[in-house]
Amino acid sequence: MKKQDIPNWIGLVLGILATCLLLGWAARTHMPKADYGVPGSEGESVMTNTSPQMLILGDSVIGKERNVDSVAHYLMNATGLTTMNGAFGGTSARTNNIHNEYAHHESSLTLVELKDAIITGDFGVQLADYPSNQFGSEYFPYTLSQMARTDYENLSVILLGYGVNDYLSGEACDNPENPYDDGTYLGAMRLSIEAFQKRFPKAQIVLITPNYCWIGTGEDGNHVDYGYGTLEDFADGLIAVGKEYDLPVIDIYHSGVFGPENKEIYLEDGLHLTWEGRKAYGEYAAGELTRILREKGVLASL
Repeated sequence: MKKQDIPNWIGLVLGILATCLLLGWAARTHMPKADYGVPGSEGESVMTNTSPQMLILGDSVIGKERNVDSVAHYLMNATGLTTMNGAFGGTSARTNNIHNEYAHHESSLTLVELKDAIITGDFGVQLADYPSNQFGSEYFPYTLSQMARTDYENLSVILLGYGVNDYLSGEACDNPENPYDDGTYLGAMRLSIEAFQKRFPKAQIVLITPNYCWIGTGEDGNHVDYGYGTLEDFADGLIAVGKEYDLPVIDIYHSGVFGPENKEIYLEDGLHLTWEGRKAYGEYAAGELTRILREKGVLASL
């Protein structure tokens, strides 16, 4: 039988595929290591027995996507810092555990309680609670197990991005009579900031204001008040807390990046980010974070 020649187009396709694979391998080889929270996801790196330089905590604006077009990826790549993405969808800074129960599945992933797990290294409550969390996603158990194994002693940056769910909950933004009220947004932030400063005194804490959102009724966070102010009031409150503790704030709310004019492009459901939204958010936040860390001398010291 006469041996048939391989068509030229097949060789061309194989060559292109080989080039793409080589470029992908090279990019991943030089990519800062991050835990994206889903085993096997592109860019995912096991953090067991490693020490991240940056810890990101927040809600679904940062946590919902766990791949290479996520907000966390933009922040990691811009700074070059090894990163643990500890943001969980549906969470707030404030606790919902008003009865102080040992385990409360709607509260154990809030900042107030998650910070205790990070500081003590005990994630037992979180690991036991997540199956009952109504907002639980596939990345929850993996990310929690990774966070429980992680050594946080070399943290240089702690990024806190909460506020939208605190606002949407219809609960108080602050309590003038008790500034450390963990049932309020700003009380929870103060408690967490002070706890992290005490446990990780060398880490630079950076705050991120909540992002613009619209409710779906034609109104948005600029105007809707659930009893304790608009979303802008929550953002302004966080900026004030930043001043209290002399902490830098990435003010995504007042940045002009998001607003009524581009909500259909950047927000898929009025709240969560589209691909274009993650790019816009990620590029802005990454630029601000890099500037802040350079001004604080954090990047120069690494």
